[in-house]
Amino acid sequence: MKNDIIIIDASNEYAFHLDKLIERSKNEIFAWFNKPNKDCKVKIFLYKDLNHLVSGLKARGFKDYPDYMCACMIDEDCQNNISRSINLFDPTTSLSTFTKKEYDYIVYHELIHYITNYLFGSLPEWLTEGIAKYLDNSYKEDLTNLMSIINNYKIPSLAVMYGNNFVKKINNQIIYDGYDLSYLLIRYLLTIYDKNKFISLLENKNISNAYFDQLLKEAINYFNSVYSKENTIKKSKI
Repeated sequence: MKNDIIIIDASNEYAFHLDKLIERSKNEIFAWFNKPNKDCKVKIFLYKDLNHLVSGLKARGFKDYPDYMCACMIDEDCQNNISRSINLFDPTTSLSTFTKKEYDYIVYHELIHYITNYLFGSLPEWLTEGIAKYLDNSYKEDLTNLMSIINNYKIPSLAVMYGNNFVKKINNQIIYDGYDLSYLLIRYLLTIYDKNKFISLLENKNISNAYFDQLLKEAINYFNSVYSKENTIKKSKI
């Protein structure tokens, strides 16, 4: 295999599928960032199932992951001598609720995180998740439905939108979803900037949460204006 896949009670057959998927996807992601793929070798921990993934992460010193987690990319942690890694489980087991094809999309999303961190180091969660959501094509081009959802959110400061607060729920009601908001902001930045300027922003880490809070409000107003012909668009609770 071309990547460093650590198999923990998982299928060798799926590990080989994973290796091929990673190799196919790498060049596409590097190309979007206008960077060459300099033989980036991806480190992956592959667990038997979701329960083993969660317990394996805890055993390695990680905890407090959201209850919807089914995969994760961990930044390099020099203090604990833990290298950057993608952590997955084998979806081909009988316990999985994902098909292999569905999980391929999740793997691709995590690979975007891995390469973003490889190229630019640690960045705010809203930025990395927004980039991954933009590149993994999980949102449709027509933002009408997404805007109708976002306009019911109480928009947070980006400074508090990370970790367990990335998706905020009270009594099982979503107050805001950081994935939605992050995607919208990245899409807006790539509307008002050209891609080269956006990549330069990542390289220089010229990122102020207060400034981007204002841009998030602008993004909501902008896309509301673009899709205002739909009756589902409501006034945002900013």
